[in-house]
Amino acid sequence: MRRAPLPLHLTTGSFSLRAADTAGVTRTRTEAGDLVTVSRGIRVPVDSASSGAAALRAYTELDDESVLSLGSAARLWAAPLPGRLEEDWRIHLARRRGFSRPAGSTLWGTW
Repeated sequence: MRRAPLPLHLTTGSFSLRAADTAGVTRTRTEAGDLVTVSRGIRVPVDSASSGAAALRAYTELDDESVLSLGSAARLWAAPLPGRLEEDWRIHLARRRGFSRPAGSTLWGTW
């Protein structure tokens, strides 16, 4: 059985299940072997060579309250990073005070 192709905008980097739902992609399709689950709710095509902003894009789509912060935000804006953060690819998320911690986040804060 052939897999349905993903919409082009979902093949160029990470994408959230929320974005897949909006694009009409079924959950069965998002669980196919040509996609890697990098975090709960986030997929990356196996053959994707995404890096930088394309690799981080899905984290801004998780919900309406999560934003990238610290090193992740710097990468998104192509800002220079100090040497010690250059190889640190943990995802940094933040939410407004009073909102729950983003699921599966490594580091998080509130503002």
